[in-house]
Amino acid sequence: TGVVRSPFEYPQYYLAEPWKYSVLAAYMFMLILFGLPINFMTLYV
Repeated sequence: TGVVRSPFEYPQYYLAEPWKYSVLAAYMFMLILFGLPINFMTLYV
């Protein structure tokens, strides 16, 4: 019972499916893409 396996030796599929992370990454990228011009305009004006 004292053996601890490294989390990097095998995929972490019990957290969520890999495609969900791709969707989340794309969503965050779109938020940054749309947020930067708005923030720039707020600072520029």
